[in-house]
Amino acid sequence: MSTLYLLPCSCGEKLQVKIRQAGESIVCTCGKSLDIPTLRALRQLDSVSEPSNPSARSRWSPLQGVLFVAGSALLIISLATNTLLLLIIREGAKPTRLSSSNPKATVREELADLSPEEAWLEWQTLREIPERAKLRQQRGTGFDRDRFDRYIRVATIVAVVGVALAGSAIVVRPPIGSGREQ
Repeated sequence: MSTLYLLPCSCGEKLQVKIRQAGESIVCTCGKSLDIPTLRALRQLDSVSEPSNPSARSRWSPLQGVLFVAGSALLIISLATNTLLLLIIREGAKPTRLSSSNPKATVREELADLSPEEAWLEWQTLREIPERAKLRQQRGTGFDRDRFDRYIRVATIVAVVGVALAGSAIVVRPPIGSGREQ
């Protein structure tokens, strides 16, 4: 906040001047030309604080604010969507526990180590898998990697649009005459 000084005129008017105007001339409302004194003499005049105007301090226009908020919101939403989709894909694409080149031998080894109760539970689980797969296909709720890939592409495009909007808020200049020129 800068200090304004009151320069008196012979007509009785007091003109507000700033320190940076020291040594210049200004014209009073009565038409008389007044010389603004030097810094030392200027400091001896009556002073007033410059009123703070929050809108004058703002360097962003309403358009820039809207662009930045909209772009940021799109970016955050699309990043959250991408994260969620990637987690779902990761869960749906877990590798099976049969990593051997001979899966039958691996299953036999694993089953040989099970107790009778564990073997019975494993058998019940394996018996239900084909029925669950048929139900998922009928309902259309099976894991569809292509569908998730499309969603990820759309969310990525939305993220790029969000970055472009937020970036344009920084690049766009306020209109001339708005009082917010830089």
